[in-house]
Amino acid sequence: LPISTIYVLNIFVLPPTRVIAGNASSISGVGALKIVGLATGGASASDEYVLLEAEGGSVNLSLADVVYRSASGLTSRRLVDLALVSNGELAAGEKILIANSIGAFSVHAAATWSDGIAATGGAVMIRSRSDPSLIIDALAWGTALPAAGGEGAPATAPSST
Repeated sequence: LPISTIYVLNIFVLPPTRVIAGNASSISGVGALKIVGLATGGASASDEYVLLEAEGGSVNLSLADVVYRSASGLTSRRLVDLALVSNGELAAGEKILIANSIGAFSVHAAATWSDGIAATGGAVMIRSRSDPSLIIDALAWGTALPAAGGEGAPATAPSST
């Protein structure tokens, strides 16, 4: 279910830290999907989430995946197949929360993942399902190398204290 309010812990502030990669405008039906929030941990290391928003148009969620890439860029894994989210579409301005399945935010999430994301560095990307090389939006943080994804320098990792 789309959400309108999230209470955040240890979150990256966007847009100054946003990194957009690829030519999102060429991906019909999903180019308006953006990463608008990311938490890498709160009271527990598993209190992780990614907040997505349909900015400027409706989004067909079945056309995209959310992936995590390690800070080195050597390993990646799909966090969530957005095609499995209940109604499959977000109207302009609607948000959707995805979260670690054992973290505090999972009870509010439309979809969950089971393995953690590193607080010290990495990247989360929204990618096209039909062509996984097309990155719609990405956010890299901390010790992430350019190979981890996105463009420009990664955002500073949040403090662990």
